[in-house]
Amino acid sequence: MPTEDDAKVALDTVSEQLIKLPCVTGLGIGTASQSEGATLFVYLDSKQKDPSARAAIPKKVEINRPDGSKVAVPVQLIEQDDLKFE
Repeated sequence: MPTEDDAKVALDTVSEQLIKLPCVTGLGIGTASQSEGATLFVYLDSKQKDPSARAAIPKKVEINRPDGSKVAVPVQLIEQDDLKFE
Protein backbone atom coordinates (compact mmCIF):
# COMPACT_ATOMS: atom_id res chain seq x y z
CA MET A 1 0.00 0.00 0.00
CA PRO A 2 1.45 3.40 -0.96
CA THR A 3 2.56 5.71 1.84
CA GLU A 4 2.52 9.51 1.84
CA ASP A 5 6.26 9.45 1.03
CA ASP A 6 5.51 7.23 -1.99
CA ALA A 7 2.88 9.73 -3.13
CA LYS A 8 5.40 12.59 -2.80
CA VAL A 9 7.86 10.72 -5.03
CA ALA A 10 5.07 9.99 -7.54
CA LEU A 11 4.09 13.67 -7.53
CA ASP A 12 7.71 14.70 -8.19
CA THR A 13 7.90 12.11 -10.98
CA VAL A 14 4.88 13.30 -13.00
CA SER A 15 4.24 16.91 -11.93
CA GLU A 16 6.18 18.56 -14.78
CA GLN A 17 4.42 16.44 -17.39
CA LEU A 18 0.93 16.89 -15.91
CA ILE A 19 1.02 20.61 -15.16
CA LYS A 20 1.66 21.30 -18.88
CA LEU A 21 -1.74 19.82 -19.77
CA PRO A 22 -4.36 22.56 -20.28
CA CYS A 23 -7.02 20.64 -18.35
CA VAL A 24 -4.90 20.28 -15.18
CA THR A 25 -5.39 23.07 -12.63
CA GLY A 26 -3.51 21.56 -9.71
CA LEU A 27 -1.91 18.54 -8.07
CA GLY A 28 -1.97 17.20 -4.55
CA ILE A 29 -1.58 14.15 -2.34
CA GLY A 30 -3.77 12.63 0.31
CA THR A 31 -5.77 9.54 1.17
CA ALA A 32 -8.83 8.81 -0.96
CA SER A 33 -9.63 5.59 0.88
CA GLN A 34 -7.98 3.66 3.69
CA SER A 35 -7.84 0.53 1.53
CA GLU A 36 -5.76 2.21 -1.21
CA GLY A 37 -3.38 4.19 0.98
CA ALA A 38 -1.88 7.45 -0.26
CA THR A 39 -3.25 8.83 -3.52
CA LEU A 40 -2.11 11.43 -6.06
CA PHE A 41 -4.91 13.91 -6.78
CA VAL A 42 -5.12 15.65 -10.17
CA TYR A 43 -7.48 18.63 -10.23
CA LEU A 44 -9.12 19.29 -13.60
CA ASP A 45 -10.83 22.30 -15.13
CA SER A 46 -14.29 20.95 -15.91
CA LYS A 47 -14.54 23.29 -18.93
CA GLN A 48 -11.48 21.71 -20.60
CA LYS A 49 -12.86 18.53 -22.16
CA ASP A 50 -9.96 17.70 -24.53
CA PRO A 51 -9.96 13.88 -24.48
CA SER A 52 -6.35 13.56 -25.67
CA ALA A 53 -5.08 15.73 -22.80
CA ARG A 54 -7.13 13.76 -20.30
CA ALA A 55 -5.89 10.48 -21.80
CA ALA A 56 -2.31 11.59 -21.03
CA ILE A 57 -3.05 11.42 -17.29
CA PRO A 58 -1.98 8.03 -15.90
CA LYS A 59 -4.32 5.90 -13.75
CA LYS A 60 -1.39 4.94 -11.50
CA VAL A 61 2.20 6.09 -11.10
CA GLU A 62 4.69 3.29 -10.46
CA ILE A 63 7.74 4.26 -8.44
CA ASN A 64 10.80 2.53 -7.02
CA ARG A 65 11.22 2.67 -3.27
CA PRO A 66 14.68 3.12 -1.70
CA ASP A 67 14.64 -0.57 -0.65
CA GLY A 68 14.31 -1.62 -4.30
CA SER A 69 10.64 -2.60 -4.17
CA LYS A 70 8.08 -1.03 -6.50
CA VAL A 71 4.72 0.45 -5.60
CA ALA A 72 1.92 1.89 -7.74
CA VAL A 73 0.38 5.10 -6.41
CA PRO A 74 -3.24 5.50 -7.59
CA VAL A 75 -4.29 8.71 -9.34
CA GLN A 76 -7.69 10.24 -8.65
CA LEU A 77 -9.15 12.89 -10.95
CA ILE A 78 -11.15 15.68 -9.35
CA GLU A 79 -13.32 17.88 -11.59
CA GLN A 80 -13.50 21.53 -10.62
CA ASP A 81 -16.00 24.16 -11.71
CA ASP A 82 -15.41 27.82 -11.04
CA LEU A 83 -14.52 27.80 -7.38
CA LYS A 84 -15.60 30.76 -5.32
CA PHE A 85 -14.34 31.29 -1.81
CA GLU A 86 -16.26 33.60 0.48
